[in-house]
Amino acid sequence: MAKVEKDPFRCTECGWTSQKWVGRCGECQAWGSVEEIAAPKKLSLVAGNVTAKATPIGDVDLSAAHARATGVSELDRVLGGGLVPGAAILLAGEPGVGKKKTYKQKHNKTSQNKNYRKQTKKTNT
Repeated sequence: MAKVEKDPFRCTECGWTSQKWVGRCGECQAWGSVEEIAAPKKLSLVAGNVTAKATPIGDVDLSAAHARATGVSELDRVLGGGLVPGAAILLAGEPGVGKKKTYKQKHNKTSQNKNYRKQTKKTNT
């Protein structure tokens, strides 16, 4: 079993040790001098085999990427016309700006719209 250091962080200036990383040494007050004693080895990543040839952008079928309106005009405007099948959309923003409200409006509109559900089922099969 490998020996585990009691204090894995040490100041490079004075040798002071700590249980956790701190920006400033508690002994000599030097900034940025505390480093991990036994830093884990970096892993090297190797790319896997190519399973499919890349398709030139000019050869992509645009009919499959047609945006479908959500029924929420503000959301459709921001998304460039609506949701595109297979796209992942991240709603981000400060607390209280209306992310949940926008999602609920979109959910209510699309769940009520039978044509939207039919279009979605056709593209998924």
